[in-house]
Amino acid sequence: MGADLICYIAFGPKRIRLDDRRKTRIAGQVRQYLDACIAAAERVLLGENDVLDPRKGPVQAKRSITVHLPSEEVGPTPTFTSLEEIRSHPEYHGLVQGVLTDCGREVEASHVFAGTPEDLAKAVQEFVTGWNDGGFRDLSFREDPEKPGRKVVVAGELSWGDEPGGYGYQLLKKAFGLTIAQLLGVK
Repeated sequence: MGADLICYIAFGPKRIRLDDRRKTRIAGQVRQYLDACIAAAERVLLGENDVLDPRKGPVQAKRSITVHLPSEEVGPTPTFTSLEEIRSHPEYHGLVQGVLTDCGREVEASHVFAGTPEDLAKAVQEFVTGWNDGGFRDLSFREDPEKPGRKVVVAGELSWGDEPGGYGYQLLKKAFGLTIAQLLGVK
């Protein structure tokens, strides 16, 4: 049994240009999208079966958190009669995250409560700085030989099954998990 390379491979512009206005707009789109995911999870917790996928909402992303029905859950979900009852439950965050599931293992439900638009703006800035400068031990990049002006980034580490803890890997994981990367043209 050997170690495996666990990594992200991303394609995007060589440099991402970001001013305060664009950073604020993207942070707002991310928060709006995450709020739509929370609202969809709350509707599932209220017992609704015809809940719209958050991707159909105001923010379009290439990858998204998707809602799965209670029948797919591992444990029983409490029944609720109102949003107030759900939101006042001591395990509210856990319940919402339990309803939300990965889409292609790119997006994690733990990102849904990522913070305020100001916190998200900091995450946008952090990603852009890392993407443009990328001097991390676990991240390498080069110009795409087929498309000049586009960069190929690989971030990850050899692992025996644990998730890599390197900064480059975690930076890409968070950016894709919050849909920041997708909104900035990184795939």
